[in-house]
Amino acid sequence: MSLTEATYSRLINQNLVIDHLIEGLSEEELNLELYPGKWSIHEQLAHLASYNHAFITRLNIITERFNAKFNPYLADTDPEFLLAVEMPHSYLIEYFNESRQMVRDLILSYNSSELVRVGIHAIYGKLSVAMWTEFFLLHEAHHIYSIFRMVNVMKNMPKG
Repeated sequence: MSLTEATYSRLINQNLVIDHLIEGLSEEELNLELYPGKWSIHEQLAHLASYNHAFITRLNIITERFNAKFNPYLADTDPEFLLAVEMPHSYLIEYFNESRQMVRDLILSYNSSELVRVGIHAIYGKLSVAMWTEFFLLHEAHHIYSIFRMVNVMKNMPKG
């Protein structure tokens, strides 16, 4: 088994749009809670960065343990997320990009027998490493879309 061409392409490129989306935003804009009770752009990025590390841990467990089981990831209780939220934005972007590259490199290092290894998600059931990769990419895309929405709402807000 190998990754589909679409999965491979998104694994390599999907996150690269983030820098473009947030280019030119001030610290104030990055930290703006645009929707009450929802994460700011900075918090979205902190979540993605901390989830990268959690995902690497899960992949390592899946490849070492038969039918490893996982509960849903909860960012608000993850010490890694809480530390990432406090990072200055420039450091957070670097931290995110480095951790995302680690995810990419790990997945691309897997051979076909590792890609079929199974981990069990409490909600989504049995997923091969290849399907965990799809799950990871869809999750990341959801947050990129949230960032896209917030950036464009801010750009169209009346100034003053």
